[in-house]
Amino acid sequence: MLTFPATNSMKTMAYKSRMVRQHPRKSGRPTSWGFTLVELLVVIVVIGLLASLAMTRLGGVTNRARLQAEVERISALDISLRTQAARRAEPATLRLDLETGLIERLSGRDERMSRSVELGRTVQISRVLTAMRETNGGRITVDYSRQGSSETFAIELTSTGGEVTWLMFAGLTGQVTQMEEQQDVERIFQALRAAGVDAD
Repeated sequence: MLTFPATNSMKTMAYKSRMVRQHPRKSGRPTSWGFTLVELLVVIVVIGLLASLAMTRLGGVTNRARLQAEVERISALDISLRTQAARRAEPATLRLDLETGLIERLSGRDERMSRSVELGRTVQISRVLTAMRETNGGRITVDYSRQGSSETFAIELTSTGGEVTWLMFAGLTGQVTQMEEQQDVERIFQALRAAGVDAD
């Protein structure tokens, strides 16, 4: 058997053959490892939707927080008015303006204004209920005796975001109860009317 020494050209051909086996040529169109325009648009749309949902939830939380802040302010005003009336043994009045959102605490028979609360632009008093009346506009007054008692009344607060809550003020005790459902408020007043009580 005859053998031939390996020449440089043969070595070069063998090397190229190995390179071809290690890196085979890809057939068809080249594969792209980037994103297509459609994929990018889909990603942008998804990100936009997620951002919109996040802003909606954040807005709802913010409106609810503002509404709760006004609940606390009004409750504190009622408590301070009852306390002052009982301590000074003089009547007092709570005046609510449903158009402007201004709540005033008036002391004495001459109705001296001792304190006022103006609701923010994002919260308004939409309705005031008692056992004998319902008001959804204008001004309404609630009278307090020298002992600090009043008729039982409820205030409906509404935020610009659509959140609604009720504050029920017990006339004799001054206890404040926050309610979410109007029917619960009306049920209490129905019970008061049935019992012949309008300033309980």
